[in-house]
Amino acid sequence: MLKNRPQIAFNIIQKLVKIIRTADDRIMDLATLGAHQRVCIELLRLAKADPVKPGCWMVYPLPTQAEIAALASTTRETVARVMSQLAEDGMIRKVHKTVYIDSREKLTELANRLNPRREDAPAR
Repeated sequence: MLKNRPQIAFNIIQKLVKIIRTADDRIMDLATLGAHQRVCIELLRLAKADPVKPGCWMVYPLPTQAEIAALASTTRETVARVMSQLAEDGMIRKVHKTVYIDSREKLTELANRLNPRREDAPAR
């Protein structure tokens, strides 16, 4: 089928390239970033624009701390500690099953400040 339908082959190759690039980015994050940074970056990756409050971002439904830990390749305890620190610093607010990120820019800046060499913090 791939020989007879070049467009399908091209679409599959594009999908595979995207998977490889994402995996490469994740491997680089694991090799170069600390757990605190990885948790911040996972929150940024999970965040969607708040439909009610322009300029704010939200993570809904909020994954469990164990799920975030698995995504960030760290422990649930580390996720709890990082999220508590972010809440104390006014970076995030947790309301029921939602985390609000009032300033995505500040959270991105924090992740970058923790690793100044990181140039491509998530901007999704």
